[in-house]
Amino acid sequence: MKKSVIIFIFLICPTPLLLANENQNLPQQVTLQLKWQHQFQFAGYYAAREKGFYQDEGLDVTFRQREQTKNNIHQVLNGEAEYGIADSILLLYRMRGTPLVLLAPIFQQSPLVYITLQKSGIESPYQFKDKRVMVYPKGTDGIQLEALFNELGIKETDFTSVPKTGSPESLEKAEIDVYPAYLANEPFYFHQKNIKINIIDPKNYGVDFYGDMLFTTQDELDNHPDRVDRFVRASLKGWRYALNHEDELVDIIFHKYGTHKSREALRYESKMIRRMIK
Repeated sequence: MKKSVIIFIFLICPTPLLLANENQNLPQQVTLQLKWQHQFQFAGYYAAREKGFYQDEGLDVTFRQREQTKNNIHQVLNGEAEYGIADSILLLYRMRGTPLVLLAPIFQQSPLVYITLQKSGIESPYQFKDKRVMVYPKGTDGIQLEALFNELGIKETDFTSVPKTGSPESLEKAEIDVYPAYLANEPFYFHQKNIKINIIDPKNYGVDFYGDMLFTTQDELDNHPDRVDRFVRASLKGWRYALNHEDELVDIIFHKYGTHKSREALRYESKMIRRMIK
């Protein structure tokens, strides 16, 4: 799957992207639509702004947090933001003719997993039959988890689907049996509560997708190719800085970005995100 993604990006994203000259004397204002709320998951972009990498490229970047009631990909396509972050669902959008362009796969592995309470005894997707499984809305997130079912021949009729909510409390309270989670988030929640869980990782079943990917619209690339080049360059520089200064970025996110997470949660997340990127 990853090889096909790499080829796909190469075909739709010309190299070099510098196809036109744009006025860099005045900072150009652009918006990055985040995939979730402020947390270490987006540390590279925060670093690019806080350390002046965007400014050096003539860019003034605003971050827009995810609204759970909205499709973050559609927000970019509708012009609410010039750039966005999403997972491998982007490939399906592009194959269906949606005018978006994949710019860079930031996470080399997806952090999406399923978790269950250890006491439930559910340790494998094959044990999901007749269980209450929380699922993402189609067309937004969770394509890797859908692919897991396809790979193993598991049908949605084999279990009871429960619409995804943002809180893992439903699993804690045993209102559901299986919860879709981010390796960098929910396991820490249960660890803090001394609740033992099972982590069911699609990668262990041959399903290995990219995680967070940076994207834009075809219109942005066609009309502002130089800006796209500068935005990507500064963003990647920001990620290199963030991974080499994790504690500094934890403090920046904690103090400046109104995160809902504690320092300890951010530190845990930073270690897990590093695994996804390396």
